[in-house]
Amino acid sequence: MIDKFNTILLDMNQTFMFDSDRFSPNEDYSIIYRQLGGVMEPTGVNQLIGGAYDYLDIRYPDPVYRESFPSLREAFENVMLLESVLAEDVELLVETFAHHELGTVPTEYAAAINQLSEQFRLGLVIDIWSPKILWVETLE
Repeated sequence: MIDKFNTILLDMNQTFMFDSDRFSPNEDYSIIYRQLGGVMEPTGVNQLIGGAYDYLDIRYPDPVYRESFPSLREAFENVMLLESVLAEDVELLVETFAHHELGTVPTEYAAAINQLSEQFRLGLVIDIWSPKILWVETLE
């Protein structure tokens, strides 16, 4: 049945990428943030990441935002109104958020996708709030 198509469209999350969207009140985002070189206090990092997530999560189902969903940087700007956060720290917060949003592709799934790509053009779809760079790097 699949042979009559030249393109296959795959949704990445929970199809071949797993353990993504690791956001919860118990998550310690400061661990990744520090590994990336950040120096802000853990409590502040966790509050800012959680605040940005909540900011976006509230807007996600709202049809008003379908065509103009806020960027992750905008979310941080909105939750940092009273905070003094350096631009470099905002970049590290965005990257930290991305690491928690990104999942993993098991080796056998990667092999299957590579095999499919030899026979079909693949379209990969994912709904992410972070910049796509980590996903592109993961799939290379």
